[in-house]
Amino acid sequence: MTEQKDQAGNSGYFGKDYFSAGNYFHGYESYGGRGFWASVLRSIEKYVPDSKQRKFLDVGSAFGFLLKHELGFQNVSVFGVDISKYALIKSKSVASGAGLVEVNIDKSVLPFPNNTFECVTALDVAEHLHDFDGAVKDFARVLKSNGILIIGTPVTDTWEGKIWDKYDQDKSHVSKPTREKLFNTLKQTGFEILESKYYFPLPWLKIPFPRTNMEVVARKI
Repeated sequence: MTEQKDQAGNSGYFGKDYFSAGNYFHGYESYGGRGFWASVLRSIEKYVPDSKQRKFLDVGSAFGFLLKHELGFQNVSVFGVDISKYALIKSKSVASGAGLVEVNIDKSVLPFPNNTFECVTALDVAEHLHDFDGAVKDFARVLKSNGILIIGTPVTDTWEGKIWDKYDQDKSHVSKPTREKLFNTLKQTGFEILESKYYFPLPWLKIPFPRTNMEVVARKI
């Protein structure tokens, strides 16, 4: 990995320019609508039982768009962690009821006790990590028994994913997994795979083709 490409651990890299149209269709601001997050919200509704007080964690929460939509659920406290100071500042107005923490999960464990959350989401996070296996272990640590983990990531084992990867200019994308790698890591860490699907991310929704990305729902067992 060249120094030029490896920006995953550089918090200063994830500033205003990073979230501009260069890395996202029309800029990251365009991903705020419910449509892009609908599949994740449906999985939460399906697999996370309602209870008196639930806690959700979004790893790599960026501008807090998912946190904002999660605050619409009943009986929930939401928390977001991100490497980007810029993104966390934006999150304060987008998801004002969320607990927000700056952390680089490649270098530090999540700043939460064991068995804290009913649900952890990590969307477009895996590709930024040097130690994906270690991060998944930490996700498992902070999840309660039977807690739900939802991961979304670019993959490199479809022909569409291989082509897309060649044109990816994001210098922080250092570790795109294959489907096999993703599943094996989850299973070896004590997760049961509940659902998985390929998708292509548009700002307003995720479409089935081309198959550049994968979303996986897993339960801690």
